[in-house]
Amino acid sequence: MTSSMPRYRTPGFGATALLTALHSPIGRGLRHNLCELRYVARKSGRAIALPVSYARSDDSVVVLVGHAGTKTWWRNFRSERPVEIWLDGRWHSGTGHVAQPDSLEHEEVAAIYQKAFPRTPAPITDPFVVVDVVTARPAG
Repeated sequence: MTSSMPRYRTPGFGATALLTALHSPIGRGLRHNLCELRYVARKSGRAIALPVSYARSDDSVVVLVGHAGTKTWWRNFRSERPVEIWLDGRWHSGTGHVAQPDSLEHEEVAAIYQKAFPRTPAPITDPFVVVDVVTARPAG
């Protein structure tokens, strides 16, 4: 039996372990602020899966890119890109884009993130990836 679904790569063992836990019954406690983000890399065409902490406001999911200078994944979203995201125990489709520092959108999503994570200092120089959730995928 062949599948048209790509094999998603994770950045390492720790990410793989987190994603495995997230999809298991023990992962229910993680789901209030951890989700799986899947996308196809802009340059390489590789299918990537990442565990990310998030804040949510209605149909928007906000992901802080902490220490952005040391990470490259978020650069795939400098222009709007399709994503799949595991939220509420199911897959959703959406589009992701970067909210750059010094923009009004950055201020707005920083407030959403700060409300969800009040003990985390409000980021000034790190970007956010904002996912606009479009639909829940059918089960199966």
